Amino acid sequence: MSSKIQLITSALTKMFSVVSGEMPKWLYKAVIGMKSGDEKEAKSEFDPEVDAEIASNSKDAESKLCRITLKTIKKGILPEINDEFLQNMV
Repeated sequence: MSSKIQLITSALTKMFSVVSGEMPKWLYKAVIGMKSGDEKEAKSEFDPEVDAEIASNSKDAESKLCRITLKTIKKGILPEINDEFLQNMV
């Protein structure tokens, strides 16, 4: 199960799921262990496996110091799998 976090980057607020392998490794490492309201700086690392479209632009592939503010954490709640749930699937 993933958690959704709200992250502010350069005065831009983004919400995304924290899932290993589905986001840049450096960002995953940076946000794991953070709590709501925490701030930290992390250096971006270009990962050609995740960022294939960036690979063509060497300027975008440069490491940058990023300031991260974790605004909120929202845990995904999965429904109970029972007969009622299955009936609604059909």
